[in-house]
Amino acid sequence: MDSLPLKEHYGTLSQTITALNELGYTLDFNIQNECIVCHKENIRLSPEEFKIDKFYRFEGISDPEDQSIIYAISSPKFNVKGVLISAYGPDSDEYALNLISKLNAHGNDPAQKPASSPADANTGKSSLSKFDLQKMISTTINEGAWKEKDIVSSVVFKSDHLRIVLMGFHKNAELKEHTAKGPITLQVLSGAIVFTANGDQAKLEKNQMITLDGAVPHNLVASEESFVLLTLVNLK
Repeated sequence: MDSLPLKEHYGTLSQTITALNELGYTLDFNIQNECIVCHKENIRLSPEEFKIDKFYRFEGISDPEDQSIIYAISSPKFNVKGVLISAYGPDSDEYALNLISKLNAHGNDPAQKPASSPADANTGKSSLSKFDLQKMISTTINEGAWKEKDIVSSVVFKSDHLRIVLMGFHKNAELKEHTAKGPITLQVLSGAIVFTANGDQAKLEKNQMITLDGAVPHNLVASEESFVLLTLVNLK
C-alpha cells in the first residue's frame, strides 16, 4: 500500500477529515475494547495490525480541557486506510486509554512523538519532566495553525490530576467567558493580556501570573501577541 505524504495541518476538524478521506483514509474506525473496528466493512484490527500515519490534535478553545485527536490509520496487512476520532483527556473512555497505552508499546503513541505538544501523558517512568517552553513557542509560531487561527493551544503535560496547556494569542484575540472545573493558574510567558473574572479585571504582562478557583466565570483578551501557560487542576 503506497503511503501518500500527509500535511501537518488541514484546518478545522471537519476539513481535516475531508482531506484525509480524499487521500484514501475512507474507513470510519471506532475503538472497541482493545482493538479498532470498522463495522461497515466488518474489519477488526489489533495494535499489531495497523499503524498511525499521522495524528491531528484539536483543543477546545472555550475549554482547553476538551480535546480530540484524529488518527490517520493504515493497515498494510489488510490494505486499508481509515480515520479514528478519539477524545483524549481526563474523561476519555477507559478502552481508549488502554488502546493508546498499547500503541505506545508499538511506537505509535502520539504522546511520545515530537509534535506541537511534546508531552501529553505521564508515562510513569519518571517523576521528573523537563520542558523547553521557548522552543515550544517557536515551534507553534512556525506551524500552519498559528497563521490561520486567532488562538492556538497545545497540551504540554497531562496526568490524572493536572493538565498544563501552552496557549498562543494574536493581538485582540479573545477567549470567551467560560469556567474550569477546578482551580487554575495562568502565567504570561510573552506579551500582555487582560484577564477578567466575575467583574474583576487584571492586566498581566510577561512573567506575571494569576490564580483562580474552579467554577468561576472568566475570559481573556490579548493586548498584543501573547503566549501563556495555563495549569488546570482536576479535582476528581
